[in-house]
Amino acid sequence: TTFKRAMAEARALEASTHRLIEDLAAADEEPMAALRSIVSALSATDPDADPDIDATDLEANLRKGRRITAKLPTALAAFTRLRNGDDPVAPNQELDHAANFLYMLNGEKPDAVLAETFDIALVLHADHGLNASTFAAMVTASTLADVHASVTSAVGALSGSLHGGANQNVMEMLKEVDATE
Repeated sequence: TTFKRAMAEARALEASTHRLIEDLAAADEEPMAALRSIVSALSATDPDADPDIDATDLEANLRKGRRITAKLPTALAAFTRLRNGDDPVAPNQELDHAANFLYMLNGEKPDAVLAETFDIALVLHADHGLNASTFAAMVTASTLADVHASVTSAVGALSGSLHGGANQNVMEMLKEVDATE
């Protein structure tokens, strides 16, 4: 479809974003703090993030949202790989959104079951309802701040230990349990 093609075409990151990700990985930044910084920085290279574009321009906002959604998996996979001492993997336009993220994260195409499972997980998270991060984004957007500022607010709320940060704490605990064999 046209939407899927536009998403795939928007996955690549600009050189300045790659440099930021390299710096954040080298500093061993917390993942949610890195994500917050990356979302904010994406506005510097977004063609629709122009102060002369009306903040209520629906088409421009849809394009910005699509680009943010397309670029974040690329950025997160690159950040994770760099933190682990691996080179980033370029996006594969032939793969769908979920499969492409897993491909960039692990360096190999995922099997169909893993890709579908991850896709379902993404849909369930997107359909989570009015949670704290969605509310933060809505409040920011209601001030006519741009989409990048709104998503940055959402990521800030998501990083809190009573919201998405709880997921990070669970992952860290599971890693500790796994390390004890």
